[in-house]
Amino acid sequence: MDDLVELGVDCLNPIQPECMDIKLLKSQYGSKISFYGGISTQNTLPFGNLGDVRAETKKTIELMGANGGYITAPSQEIQIDVSYENLRTLIDTAKEYA
Repeated sequence: MDDLVELGVDCLNPIQPECMDIKLLKSQYGSKISFYGGISTQNTLPFGNLGDVRAETKKTIELMGANGGYITAPSQEIQIDVSYENLRTLIDTAKEYA
């Protein structure tokens, strides 16, 4: 990450919670780089219930969005295993923070 910041990278995508410590990323680099993603496309979006999706979306926005520098989005592209209802919940929850 230090090298990316030094090179002038403005935004990091993807932010994948299954293999990255997003809390650590935000605390160490949140003032130097923006982040895009972070809502689980491996677990929560395809397999979680509406409450799970809402909770993860809120938690991620509150963590990564503190002091700016965050674009709310799934960690990867949304696959066919994500229900419309879960996707709608992600979008509706994100709109609450707009």
